[in-house]
Amino acid sequence: MPLGHRVARFVGVFLVGMVASIAVAQSPQKPRLAIRKIDATPAAMRQAEAAGQANVLRQILEGSNSLLTTTIQRSGRFDIVAREDLAEIIKEQDLAESGNVDVSDPQAARPGRLAGAGYVATVTVDNFQDVVQRANFAGQFGEEASERRTIQIQATLKIFDSTTGTLKEPATITFERSALNDVLPGVQQQGRATNALIGTVTREFASEAANEILNRLAPAKVIAYTMGVATINRGEGTGIEPGQFWELFHAGEA
Repeated sequence: MPLGHRVARFVGVFLVGMVASIAVAQSPQKPRLAIRKIDATPAAMRQAEAAGQANVLRQILEGSNSLLTTTIQRSGRFDIVAREDLAEIIKEQDLAESGNVDVSDPQAARPGRLAGAGYVATVTVDNFQDVVQRANFAGQFGEEASERRTIQIQATLKIFDSTTGTLKEPATITFERSALNDVLPGVQQQGRATNALIGTVTREFASEAANEILNRLAPAKVIAYTMGVATINRGEGTGIEPGQFWELFHAGEA
């Protein structure tokens, strides 16, 4: 290979590597967010226990915890700092100090090196209702049974700036979802078809909480406008669905 070609190839590789290094060095650091374990107020839990609905409430809370963290992570707007699973991480750090882990391993846990969080989010359920209505009525082919189930949730979202300890604008999450199940005459049914509503509520509750967090820490913005098409900083898992209408309430630069 002629010397000129070798030099050109070397310079090209060097420039590519240099550009990549600059891009990494200049990439903005994402804000860190700690999400506390979703819980219910003692009064809401006592009410659920008295109505025999405590297991349903616990199922929704446990499922929403992991879904909320996953949804926020998928948005790409924050680095999630472990808080719900902090005990497991501390166990791994304790193991690293026990002498049973190779301390020269670059991936070994390092005590005292946990990342801090600029923001802390808490979600607390303060009202929960699981309402079931059943009816039997005469149908064309005999007696039919019908069940309508409605789950209502109200929760309070709080976001704190951990540096100053100040509370950003809180939000109230309120929604209800219903499911209907009809049992035809002569049909034997085991289990409750309306139990699928629990999964639906769990997913949508986590999604609502994630959207409220995003709306307060990373408000929706138009980031590009090309050939009549507007691009906003929202994507999968952030409540965007076909057919929605969005209103521009603050005009920026043309």
